[in-house]
Amino acid sequence: MFWSRFVSERRNWEMPDEVCVTLPLEPMPKVPVLPEPGAFGAIRKRYVHNGVDLYCDEGTPVHAVTDGVIVGIRFYTGFWDGSPWWNSTKVIYIASPNNEFVWCYGEIDPYSEHIGDHVEAGELIGYVVPVLKQPGPHGHTSMLHLVLKRNMKVNTTWSPGQSQPKGLLNPTSYLLDVIK
Repeated sequence: MFWSRFVSERRNWEMPDEVCVTLPLEPMPKVPVLPEPGAFGAIRKRYVHNGVDLYCDEGTPVHAVTDGVIVGIRFYTGFWDGSPWWNSTKVIYIASPNNEFVWCYGEIDPYSEHIGDHVEAGELIGYVVPVLKQPGPHGHTSMLHLVLKRNMKVNTTWSPGQSQPKGLLNPTSYLLDVIK
C-alpha cells in the first residue's frame, strides 16, 4: 500500500544528529502525518507532496532548524508560479555547513535576502505569510512548507505512481525527534 509505505518509513541512511537541532516555529504546530493532506507523501491532484505543511498564523517567525548558509532565495507561489489562487511567497534554501543537506523554507517572507549569509540554529530567517487567498480545508491561509533534500541539485518534483525522488528526504521524523 502506498500510504503504509510512508507511514511506516524509517531512516535508511545516516544523517548527523545536528541536522535538526531546533524547531522552525514557536509555538510549534502539529506535524502532519499521512493520511493528512499536509503530510510528506500525501497524494495531491497532480503531484505527491514533497514536504511538510506546518499550519500557523500569518506573521509567525520562522527559525533555522540547524546551522547553515543561505544558498538560494526565489519566488515560490502566486503570480510567479502560475497559480492565481495563491498569494506570492518566497522560499529560502539553507545548506548544512558541509553542504550535504538543504532545508527549504517555503511560503515565507525571508528576513535576509543575501545568498552566502551564515545562519545559526534558532536564528530568525523570515516570517510566515498568507499563501492561500481563501482558507483551505484546515481553516488556515498561512503555513510553512518545509522540504529536506540531499543538496540543491535534487529535483523534488514527484508525480503519483513514481518512486520518491532520490535525495528527497522526509523531514517528519526529524521534527518529531526534536519535539520529544
